[in-house]
Amino acid sequence: MKQLLLAPFLLILASGLIAQTPAGAPQPVHLIDRQLALSGMFSDETTQSFIGLDAGDKIILNCWRLSKKGNASISIKDLNRENEIYKRDGFDTLRNETILVPTKGIYVVSLKTGSLLGKDVRLAVDRIPGAHPADKTIPRPLYDTSSVEVLNTTIRAYSRNSPQSSNTVLKINLPPNTTYWTYWIGAGKDAREKMKDFVASCSSIGNLFPSNPLVLYGMKMIPVLPMTTSGASISYHFMDTRNTTAFTSKQQYSSYMFKSSEKITTEYSFIHNNQADLNLGISNESSGMAQDVEVRVVAFIVNPK
Repeated sequence: MKQLLLAPFLLILASGLIAQTPAGAPQPVHLIDRQLALSGMFSDETTQSFIGLDAGDKIILNCWRLSKKGNASISIKDLNRENEIYKRDGFDTLRNETILVPTKGIYVVSLKTGSLLGKDVRLAVDRIPGAHPADKTIPRPLYDTSSVEVLNTTIRAYSRNSPQSSNTVLKINLPPNTTYWTYWIGAGKDAREKMKDFVASCSSIGNLFPSNPLVLYGMKMIPVLPMTTSGASISYHFMDTRNTTAFTSKQQYSSYMFKSSEKITTEYSFIHNNQADLNLGISNESSGMAQDVEVRVVAFIVNPK
Protein backbone atom coordinates (compact mmCIF):
# COMPACT_ATOMS: atom_id res chain seq x y z
CA MET A 1 0.00 0.00 0.00
CA LYS A 2 2.85 2.38 0.85
CA GLN A 3 4.42 1.76 -2.56
CA LEU A 4 1.17 2.77 -4.28
CA LEU A 5 0.96 5.94 -2.24
CA LEU A 6 4.60 6.82 -2.90
CA ALA A 7 4.46 6.36 -6.66
CA PRO A 8 2.76 9.72 -7.43
CA PHE A 9 5.17 11.51 -5.13
CA LEU A 10 8.20 9.96 -6.78
CA LEU A 11 6.90 11.10 -10.17
CA ILE A 12 6.52 14.63 -8.81
CA LEU A 13 10.03 14.46 -7.39
CA ALA A 14 11.53 13.29 -10.68
CA SER A 15 9.70 15.92 -12.72
CA GLY A 16 10.73 18.61 -10.26
CA LEU A 17 14.40 17.70 -10.58
CA ILE A 18 14.19 17.57 -14.38
CA ALA A 19 12.57 21.01 -14.40
CA GLN A 20 15.44 22.43 -12.38
CA THR A 21 18.16 21.01 -14.63
CA PRO A 22 17.86 22.44 -18.18
CA ALA A 23 19.92 21.09 -21.05
CA GLY A 24 23.63 21.79 -20.58
CA ALA A 25 23.32 22.36 -16.83
CA PRO A 26 25.13 20.10 -14.35
CA GLN A 27 23.13 16.96 -13.68
CA PRO A 28 22.02 16.09 -10.14
CA VAL A 29 24.14 13.63 -8.19
CA HIS A 30 22.07 11.35 -5.95
CA LEU A 31 23.56 11.36 -2.45
CA ILE A 32 20.73 10.00 -0.29
CA ASP A 33 17.55 8.12 -1.07
CA ARG A 34 16.52 5.94 1.82
CA GLN A 35 13.86 5.16 4.38
CA LEU A 36 14.81 6.11 7.95
CA ALA A 37 13.31 5.12 11.28
CA LEU A 38 13.26 8.06 13.72
CA SER A 39 13.17 7.32 17.44
CA GLY A 40 10.37 8.77 19.59
CA MET A 41 10.74 11.90 21.69
CA PHE A 42 11.78 10.05 24.87
CA SER A 43 14.94 8.70 23.24
CA ASP A 44 16.17 12.20 22.26
CA GLU A 45 18.19 10.62 19.44
CA THR A 46 18.80 12.05 15.99
CA THR A 47 19.33 10.13 12.78
CA GLN A 48 22.35 11.47 10.88
CA SER A 49 23.73 11.18 7.36
CA PHE A 50 26.88 12.86 6.03
CA ILE A 51 27.16 14.47 2.58
CA GLY A 52 30.19 15.99 0.83
CA LEU A 53 29.55 19.36 -0.82
CA ASP A 54 31.50 22.07 -2.61
CA ALA A 55 31.12 25.84 -2.44
CA GLY A 56 28.49 26.99 -4.92
CA ASP A 57 26.72 23.63 -5.05
CA LYS A 58 22.98 23.41 -4.63
CA ILE A 59 21.24 20.57 -2.86
CA ILE A 60 17.67 19.55 -3.57
CA LEU A 61 15.99 18.24 -0.43
CA ASN A 62 12.90 16.05 -0.33
CA CYS A 63 11.56 14.40 2.80
CA TRP A 64 8.16 13.01 3.64
CA ARG A 65 6.49 11.12 6.44
CA LEU A 66 5.56 7.49 5.82
CA SER A 67 3.70 7.07 9.12
CA LYS A 68 0.06 8.14 9.26
CA LYS A 69 0.54 10.88 11.86
CA GLY A 70 3.28 12.92 13.44
CA ASN A 71 5.99 15.22 12.13
CA ALA A 72 9.74 15.54 11.86
CA SER A 73 12.45 18.18 12.15
CA ILE A 74 15.54 18.47 9.99
CA SER A 75 18.76 20.46 10.00
CA ILE A 76 21.81 20.59 7.73
CA LYS A 77 25.04 21.73 9.32
CA ASP A 78 28.70 22.05 8.35
CA LEU A 79 30.29 19.30 10.44
CA ASN A 80 33.56 21.16 11.17
CA ARG A 81 32.42 24.78 11.29
CA GLU A 82 29.06 23.90 12.91
CA ASN A 83 27.19 26.61 10.98
CA GLU A 84 23.65 25.62 10.02
CA ILE A 85 22.63 26.19 6.40
CA TYR A 86 19.09 24.83 6.68
CA LYS A 87 16.54 24.03 9.39
CA ARG A 88 12.85 23.11 9.38
CA ASP A 89 10.84 22.03 12.41
CA GLY A 90 7.53 20.18 12.59
CA PHE A 91 7.00 19.26 8.92
CA ASP A 92 5.30 16.29 7.32
CA THR A 93 6.48 16.88 3.74
CA LEU A 94 9.34 18.83 2.12
CA ARG A 95 9.32 19.05 -1.66
CA ASN A 96 12.23 20.24 -3.79
CA GLU A 97 13.72 22.54 -1.17
CA THR A 98 16.76 24.20 -2.80
CA ILE A 99 19.71 25.11 -0.57
CA LEU A 100 22.86 26.95 -1.66
CA VAL A 101 26.12 25.62 -0.19
CA PRO A 102 28.42 28.42 1.08
CA THR A 103 31.69 26.51 1.63
CA LYS A 104 33.28 23.21 0.73
CA GLY A 105 33.06 20.56 3.42
CA ILE A 106 31.23 17.62 4.90
CA TYR A 107 27.72 18.40 6.08
CA VAL A 108 25.53 16.41 8.45
CA VAL A 109 21.82 15.97 7.74
CA SER A 110 20.08 15.40 11.09
CA LEU A 111 16.49 14.20 11.49
CA LYS A 112 14.40 13.69 14.60
CA THR A 113 10.74 13.57 15.59
CA GLY A 114 8.89 15.27 18.42
CA SER A 115 6.22 12.58 18.34
CA LEU A 116 5.73 10.28 21.29
CA LEU A 117 6.37 7.22 19.14
CA GLY A 118 8.99 6.70 16.46
CA LYS A 119 8.23 7.65 12.86
CA ASP A 120 9.37 6.40 9.45
CA VAL A 121 10.40 8.99 6.87
CA ARG A 122 11.82 8.92 3.37
CA LEU A 123 14.80 11.21 2.77
CA ALA A 124 16.18 12.15 -0.66
CA VAL A 125 19.09 14.57 -1.16
CA ASP A 126 20.54 15.44 -4.57
CA ARG A 127 23.62 17.55 -5.22
CA ILE A 128 23.78 19.89 -8.23
CA PRO A 129 27.45 20.81 -8.75
CA GLY A 130 28.16 24.51 -8.98
CA ALA A 131 30.32 26.23 -11.57
CA HIS A 132 33.77 26.95 -10.12
CA PRO A 133 36.13 28.95 -12.34
CA ALA A 134 39.77 28.42 -11.39
CA ASP A 135 40.89 30.91 -8.76
CA LYS A 136 44.53 31.72 -9.40
CA THR A 137 44.82 33.51 -6.06
CA ILE A 138 44.46 30.23 -4.13
CA PRO A 139 47.90 28.64 -3.64
CA ARG A 140 48.27 25.03 -4.74
CA PRO A 141 48.91 22.51 -1.97
CA LEU A 142 52.58 21.66 -1.54
CA TYR A 143 51.91 18.10 -0.39
CA ASP A 144 49.85 15.15 -1.54
CA THR A 145 48.36 12.85 1.13
CA SER A 146 47.22 9.31 0.36
CA SER A 147 45.90 6.65 2.72
CA VAL A 148 46.04 2.87 3.10
CA GLU A 149 43.70 0.82 5.29
CA VAL A 150 46.10 -1.39 7.25
CA LEU A 151 43.71 -3.19 9.57
CA ASN A 152 39.96 -3.69 9.89
CA THR A 153 39.21 -6.73 12.00
CA THR A 154 37.41 -8.03 15.08
CA ILE A 155 39.08 -10.32 17.61
CA ARG A 156 37.85 -12.21 20.66
CA ALA A 157 39.40 -11.13 23.97
CA TYR A 158 38.70 -13.73 26.64
CA SER A 159 37.82 -12.83 30.23
CA ARG A 160 40.19 -13.07 33.18
CA ASN A 161 38.34 -16.16 34.43
CA SER A 162 38.71 -18.00 31.13
CA PRO A 163 41.20 -20.90 30.77
CA GLN A 164 42.39 -19.07 27.65
CA SER A 165 44.60 -16.00 27.99
CA SER A 166 42.78 -12.68 28.39
CA ASN A 167 45.70 -11.04 26.54
CA THR A 168 45.77 -11.13 22.74
CA VAL A 169 47.97 -9.53 20.08
CA LEU A 170 47.40 -8.07 16.61
CA LYS A 171 50.22 -7.41 14.12
CA ILE A 172 50.11 -3.96 12.48
CA ASN A 173 52.02 -3.71 9.19
CA LEU A 174 52.50 -0.04 8.39
CA PRO A 175 53.73 0.80 4.86
CA PRO A 176 57.46 1.72 4.84
CA ASN A 177 56.72 5.31 3.78
CA THR A 178 54.04 5.98 6.43
CA THR A 179 54.08 9.57 7.72
CA TYR A 180 51.39 9.11 10.37
CA TRP A 181 48.55 6.71 11.17
CA THR A 182 45.22 6.69 12.94
CA TYR A 183 43.34 3.98 14.78
CA TRP A 184 39.99 3.22 16.42
CA ILE A 185 39.39 0.51 19.02
CA GLY A 186 35.93 -0.51 20.23
CA ALA A 187 35.07 -3.28 22.71
CA GLY A 188 31.66 -4.92 23.01
CA LYS A 189 28.46 -4.91 20.97
CA ASP A 190 27.49 -1.28 21.68
CA ALA A 191 30.81 0.09 20.42
CA ARG A 192 30.81 -2.06 17.29
CA GLU A 193 27.18 -1.15 16.49
CA LYS A 194 27.97 2.54 16.92
CA MET A 195 30.85 2.30 14.45
CA LYS A 196 28.68 0.30 12.05
CA ASP A 197 26.04 3.07 12.13
CA PHE A 198 28.72 5.72 11.66
CA VAL A 199 30.11 3.91 8.62
CA ALA A 200 26.58 3.73 7.19
CA SER A 201 26.15 7.49 7.76
CA CYS A 202 29.39 8.15 5.84
CA SER A 203 28.29 6.02 2.87
CA SER A 204 26.25 8.94 1.47
CA ILE A 205 29.16 11.43 1.37
CA GLY A 206 29.61 11.15 -2.41
CA ASN A 207 32.75 11.37 -4.55
CA LEU A 208 34.16 14.69 -3.29
CA PHE A 209 35.55 13.10 -0.13
CA PRO A 210 36.54 9.59 1.01
CA SER A 211 33.86 7.66 2.89
CA ASN A 212 36.11 5.74 5.31
CA PRO A 213 35.63 7.40 8.74
CA LEU A 214 39.27 6.89 9.78
CA VAL A 215 40.49 8.48 6.56
CA LEU A 216 38.19 11.46 7.12
CA TYR A 217 39.41 11.83 10.69
CA GLY A 218 43.08 11.40 9.78
CA MET A 219 42.78 14.09 7.10
CA LYS A 220 40.95 16.39 9.55
CA MET A 221 37.75 16.40 7.53
CA ILE A 222 35.70 15.29 10.53
CA PRO A 223 36.53 16.20 14.15
CA VAL A 224 35.58 12.99 15.98
CA LEU A 225 35.01 9.24 15.70
CA PRO A 226 32.33 7.23 17.56
CA MET A 227 32.72 6.85 21.32
CA THR A 228 30.62 4.94 23.83
CA THR A 229 30.78 3.60 27.36
CA SER A 230 29.43 0.23 28.44
CA GLY A 231 30.27 -2.78 30.58
CA ALA A 232 33.02 -3.80 28.15
CA SER A 233 36.44 -2.87 29.51
CA ILE A 234 39.82 -3.43 27.87
CA SER A 235 43.37 -2.12 28.12
CA TYR A 236 45.78 -1.85 25.21
CA HIS A 237 49.49 -1.25 24.60
CA PHE A 238 51.70 -1.06 21.51
CA MET A 239 54.84 -3.23 21.55
CA ASP A 240 57.50 -4.88 19.41
CA THR A 241 57.33 -8.56 18.41
CA ARG A 242 59.93 -9.62 21.00
CA ASN A 243 57.57 -8.62 23.83
CA THR A 244 54.38 -10.21 22.47
CA THR A 245 55.11 -13.68 23.90
CA ALA A 246 55.66 -12.28 27.39
CA PHE A 247 52.48 -10.22 27.05
CA THR A 248 50.24 -13.14 26.03
CA SER A 249 51.82 -15.29 28.79
CA LYS A 250 51.18 -12.53 31.34
CA GLN A 251 54.86 -12.17 32.08
CA GLN A 252 56.79 -8.92 32.45
CA TYR A 253 56.98 -7.06 29.15
CA SER A 254 57.90 -3.65 27.73
CA SER A 255 55.73 -1.49 25.47
CA TYR A 256 56.17 1.65 23.40
CA MET A 257 55.56 4.88 25.29
CA PHE A 258 53.76 6.86 22.58
CA LYS A 259 50.24 5.62 23.43
CA SER A 260 48.38 3.20 25.72
CA SER A 261 45.18 3.14 27.76
CA GLU A 262 43.72 1.23 30.69
CA LYS A 263 40.10 0.09 31.13
CA ILE A 264 38.41 1.77 28.18
CA THR A 265 35.51 0.82 25.90
CA THR A 266 36.35 2.91 22.85
CA GLU A 267 39.32 5.08 21.90
CA TYR A 268 40.91 6.62 18.83
CA SER A 269 43.93 8.76 18.01
CA PHE A 270 46.52 9.47 15.35
CA ILE A 271 50.22 8.82 15.78
CA HIS A 272 53.04 10.69 14.03
CA ASN A 273 55.60 7.93 13.60
CA ASN A 274 56.40 4.89 11.46
CA GLN A 275 57.14 1.97 13.71
CA ALA A 276 58.62 -0.86 11.63
CA ASP A 277 57.93 -3.50 14.28
CA LEU A 278 54.47 -2.78 15.62
CA ASN A 279 51.98 -4.94 17.50
CA LEU A 280 48.83 -4.11 19.44
CA GLY A 281 48.36 -5.96 22.73
CA ILE A 282 44.80 -6.06 24.10
CA SER A 283 43.80 -7.16 27.62
CA ASN A 284 40.22 -7.95 28.60
CA GLU A 285 39.72 -6.39 32.03
CA SER A 286 36.33 -8.06 32.55
CA SER A 287 36.11 -11.06 34.86
CA GLY A 288 32.71 -12.15 33.56
CA MET A 289 32.66 -12.56 29.81
CA ALA A 290 34.66 -12.51 26.60
CA GLN A 291 34.54 -9.34 24.50
CA ASP A 292 34.67 -8.91 20.75
CA VAL A 293 37.03 -6.02 20.02
CA GLU A 294 37.02 -4.18 16.68
CA VAL A 295 40.29 -2.58 15.58
CA ARG A 296 40.72 -0.25 12.59
CA VAL A 297 44.03 1.25 11.46
CA VAL A 298 44.71 3.56 8.50
CA ALA A 299 48.17 4.76 7.45
CA PHE A 300 48.81 8.09 5.69
CA ILE A 301 51.62 8.85 3.27
CA VAL A 302 52.52 12.52 2.67
CA ASN A 303 54.64 13.33 -0.39
CA PRO A 304 55.68 16.71 -1.85
CA LYS A 305 53.93 17.54 -5.12
